[in-house]
Amino acid sequence: MLYIQRLALQVLPEVARLAEQVARRDADLGDQMRRAGNSVGCNLWEGIGQRQRKGLNRLDDAMGSGREVVFTLLLAEARGLVKPGTGAEVADRVDRLVAVTFKLAASRRRRAS
Repeated sequence: MLYIQRLALQVLPEVARLAEQVARRDADLGDQMRRAGNSVGCNLWEGIGQRQRKGLNRLDDAMGSGREVVFTLLLAEARGLVKPGTGAEVADRVDRLVAVTFKLAASRRRRAS
């Protein structure tokens, strides 16, 4: 298993837990956070397992969903839906996952050209 996959398996369950907490007070935001978190993991795994353009597209999708998760976590914290500091802490970890995904995608793009 790659480092990026281990990182995803550490942080995405935290996102799911916070999404459940947020959904108790804002069902739409909690659902958005949950779906975006699931999308990060699914697209990451699919992108790692595929080559060429399709794999890069999935990695790009994982990064986009990761950025969405970061925003929903920060928004939930700003609105008082999670404990102060909690959303930002998990958002930082998701942002790290996005950064590692970016590096992986960039490396694959260099090799493809």
